[in-house]
Amino acid sequence: MNSYRAAIVGCGSISSVHAAAVKENGAELCAVCDIKPERAHALSEKTGAAAYILFEQMLKAEKIDVLHVCTPHFLHLPMAKAALARGINVVLEKPPVMNMKEFQSLSEAEKNGNVQLCVCFQNRFNATTVHAKKLIDSGKYGALLGARGIVTWNRRGAYYTESGWRGRYNTEGGGVLINQALHTLDLLGVFLGEPTDVRAVCANLSHSEIETEDTVCAEIDYGGKNAVFYSTVSACKSPCAEIMLFCERANINLSFRECAVYPEDEKPEIFSVSDITPGKSCWGSSHSELIGKFYSSLDKIGNEQNPCPLESCRGTMDAMCRIYSGGLITV
Repeated sequence: MNSYRAAIVGCGSISSVHAAAVKENGAELCAVCDIKPERAHALSEKTGAAAYILFEQMLKAEKIDVLHVCTPHFLHLPMAKAALARGINVVLEKPPVMNMKEFQSLSEAEKNGNVQLCVCFQNRFNATTVHAKKLIDSGKYGALLGARGIVTWNRRGAYYTESGWRGRYNTEGGGVLINQALHTLDLLGVFLGEPTDVRAVCANLSHSEIETEDTVCAEIDYGGKNAVFYSTVSACKSPCAEIMLFCERANINLSFRECAVYPEDEKPEIFSVSDITPGKSCWGSSHSELIGKFYSSLDKIGNEQNPCPLESCRGTMDAMCRIYSGGLITV
């Protein structure tokens, strides 16, 4: 594999996961950038990368092969486009964009730049996700009929008020759905396909400090396969998100740590993950695998393809935008 020069813009909590993945996959982290100097310098000291405060300055000063964008949502599109225009490949944290107009703009920028963009829907590569997908594709338990996705987490006070951007439509793009629950919505599409109809309610039930939703309830039709979806940040704790897949002859309960199959009239089959990469379990631990696959695709190692191209996220973003089109109910 070539020794690629990588850079990270946005040195918040997820940046350390990207920095570790860059190192694990043999690339050089040459620069990090954040408008908060203390954050940029902290990651610089930890990794040995040069620290920058201004994004454009970093792009001009450094020879960058891959830019990892880990900034607040409203900066994803302009920063990704700036890199693509310079011929720099991009690893982009979710959400790739905040609406479908932005999606089209980013898609065009990628094509015009003649480089690749990879979106961090890393939970597609969790061992439990891969195991469940193999079971369903095998047809062992009959056709997949539908699913449910549940995300019940806790976010309060300072999480929003100290960020400067969360909980605001113009900077976050929404609330619990676009931020905490988007990985789960994405996995529903991985298993069920493209959404064809969405009926949903978004509400702010208990967070007076934000203008966005803290709770979402939706019914999504995936071409005849039904999914129900519920997410909130009003729970007392933040357990792993869960997906239950309903097949003709079994139910499959999927979390980050376990894939449990409950066949009709048979004993359950449990596939557990014991080797957990350090990091928040709600993120999954597959950043390194996704990023490694992306770097391999740049090298054209074997038949490796971009593991999560922007176009593969169209259905997820379409479902998200359809849910939001129902509007916010304030209770």
